[in-house]
Amino acid sequence: MTGGQIVLTQTPESLAVSPGDRVTINCKASSSAGGWMAWYQKKSGQSPRLLIHSASTRPSGIPDRFSGSGSGTDYTFTISRVEADDAGDYYCQQHSTLVFLLPCNGMVAGVRLRSPPARSSNPLGAPTMRLSTVYSAVAPQPLTHICKQQ
Repeated sequence: MTGGQIVLTQTPESLAVSPGDRVTINCKASSSAGGWMAWYQKKSGQSPRLLIHSASTRPSGIPDRFSGSGSGTDYTFTISRVEADDAGDYYCQQHSTLVFLLPCNGMVAGVRLRSPPARSSNPLGAPTMRLSTVYSAVAPQPLTHICKQQ
């Protein structure tokens, strides 16, 4: 790791949720991110979608059930009412400017929200989803194809 890089660790490692539930994902930085934290959703075969930037700002068109908060080293992303369409990978990303393409050397942590097999259900019959850690690492391979040269 080169000097000045911030390592991000994202939790929880595992959390079972049902549609309509509230989901909270935490992102801890190894040193202060100064409020410059973004959250992305990544679905298979699609480019990452920016959900939150500057810790708590939602870009135009992002539903208000997605929210973010935090400062310094501790940040939180919340989905107030999970929908089946929310299945995907969720990433926190420290950014130093208002350019939200992931830098090629960016530090990023990820959590995956995935749907279970179709026949899996909870006792009430509603499908469940599981939230589990993908990694906490440097430049994850799924995102390198959209990185921004610096």
